[in-house]
Amino acid sequence: MYASVIKRRTERTHREREEALTLFLNKIPQHGVKEAWLIGSMATGKDHPLSDVDLSVKGDFSLKQLYYIRDKVYLRTGVIIQLVLDPPTEPKVRVI
Repeated sequence: MYASVIKRRTERTHREREEALTLFLNKIPQHGVKEAWLIGSMATGKDHPLSDVDLSVKGDFSLKQLYYIRDKVYLRTGVIIQLVLDPPTEPKVRVI
């Protein structure tokens, strides 16, 4: 059984958030994500050291598997990735 990792916001650089995003994006297409958009503060360029990475995702995937990958990325980088299943709103940046 999978139990989600408890996450704490810690200061991270923009580059660290980009690296976490890249790690996550490299794994999710093979798990059924067909489209993904960066939304929130990173999409607008207004992210700050305590920002997380907000992604809107679409496809035929197991949410449990995406959470597992997300948690592995957090344990490796300390960056929180928030997943949104609703269609993205403006502004957005397509990443897959």
